[in-house]
Amino acid sequence: ERRSLFIQKVAEARAKYQPEFTCVACRDLGYVNPLKEDGKPDYSNVVPCRNCISPETLRQFLGVSSLDATFDNFKTEKGAERSIAAAKAIAGLKTDWKLLLLSGRWGNGKTHLLEAISLGLWGKGISARVITFPDFVGSLKATFDKTKDKESETYDEMIKSVSYRPYLLLDDVG
Repeated sequence: ERRSLFIQKVAEARAKYQPEFTCVACRDLGYVNPLKEDGKPDYSNVVPCRNCISPETLRQFLGVSSLDATFDNFKTEKGAERSIAAAKAIAGLKTDWKLLLLSGRWGNGKTHLLEAISLGLWGKGISARVITFPDFVGSLKATFDKTKDKESETYDEMIKSVSYRPYLLLDDVG
């Protein structure tokens, strides 16, 4: 009885000093460590918390122009049926292939489809950021500068970070 009273008092004291969080996943920080393939946290990386992320933060994190770029509101053009089906297959995690190249003239919806893939993957628990090819190449070129500060990402670090992503979504390639 004395032991149970002690345990009860300790529990009450802990409860008194335990902060209450609105979001238990991120403890109101807004970011969490993603899980690696083995299910363990990747402490070298952070991603926005899915439970409490604001729409604007999500838009910026995914690199999309709008959270409204979905497959449902894509304006289908004649001849784009195979591209749409392939994009939906990737977003739905229903592919064995690892590369999808969308090509076509300006304004036919390549960026919209890429953003729809990103948002679709986010809905499945996968972070896939859209990066424009010119920005990507510019970042790579910046790593060649020998006078840069030591805190900047090196070429090897950048290639490694891109290589380990499950999806690389490059826009404006050509």
